[in-house]
Amino acid sequence: MNGSMMLSPIPQSSKGTPIYATVNKSRQRNGKASSSSEMEANSRNSSLRSRSPSASSSKSSTGSMKRNPAVASKMDEPPLQVEVLISISDREAVTKYSEEVHIRKVKPTLGIAVEGGAGTRQPLPKVITVQSDGAAGQSSTLRVGHVILKVNNKTLFGLDHKAATRLIAEAFKNKSRNSVDLLVLDSNAYKIMY
Repeated sequence: MNGSMMLSPIPQSSKGTPIYATVNKSRQRNGKASSSSEMEANSRNSSLRSRSPSASSSKSSTGSMKRNPAVASKMDEPPLQVEVLISISDREAVTKYSEEVHIRKVKPTLGIAVEGGAGTRQPLPKVITVQSDGAAGQSSTLRVGHVILKVNNKTLFGLDHKAATRLIAEAFKNKSRNSVDLLVLDSNAYKIMY
């Protein structure tokens, strides 16, 4: 195979698309490999390329493949991150992406700090600290970045910071229940629009 290209399959990518390596076969003269300068030139022309089987390629007159600059710049970029955008007014999306957090009252203090409330740029309380020695740190999956939507099925929509924190504190102090149930959205995982 004089100067021809061969596509050899290598392991599949994480998306299941086969990845192909472009390999230049060195020319042979009477059963021997080409000179070292020809082999160096061939090795410069050989490179790994991420390529789907249906992609087209252009060939130069010598038969080697040209690297498309647009494809090359895309290959050098990190993988695309998909961001889920949730509008608080979209009840279906809130229901789909929210999670319930149950905080058992195993410690005398709740052990969280929140920021935000109605009338601020963060209109719902967002957890900014979870103390490891408080009830939230000991007995729940509550994390920094969780936006609290409901406390014991009572909504926090429209409550200013003081009223929202009072509702959370009273829910924890309520002796008739042994836990506090929160409905939260994870602002670390989703972009939330208010």
